[in-house]
Order: sequence, then structure tokens, then C-alpha cells
Amino acid sequence: FTVLHGEAEIQIRKFLTKEIFSFKLNGGDISFVDIPIWHIHNIKNIGKEELITHFWINELFEKKDNDTFPKNI
Repeated sequence: FTVLHGEAEIQIRKFLTKEIFSFKLNGGDISFVDIPIWHIHNIKNIGKEELITHFWINELFEKKDNDTFPKNI
């Protein structure tokens, strides 16, 4: 995830663990968080402005071989 505009909190947690890592990013100081494999992630707008983000992936989504599913942080 990269935050291009606004402020965001990104949380990640390794699957089957309880420890949560939290990162606060803002578009004024562009940086990124790379989500490792086997990690659940969440992003939320914590600012007053619109949040604009950029996402990238290392493989195309395969509907028949899906490893993406909803899970709470």
C-alpha cells in the first residue's frame, strides 16, 4: 500500500497469530507498507480528507485458485 493523499492506518497480522502491527502513513510523506504472505491486512482513513491509495500485487487474481478471503484483524 502507498498513501498518495490523506492519512491512513494500515494494520497487519500474521494468519493464526494475535499480534497486530500498525502503521500510520500520510500523502505528505509518501511511503509504503508491503504486506508479507500469510498476513491479514486492513487499511482505514484516519484523516479529515479523502484518502487516495495505490496498491500493487505480484500476481493476477485467479478466481478458481483464490487465496483471498475476508478475515478480521
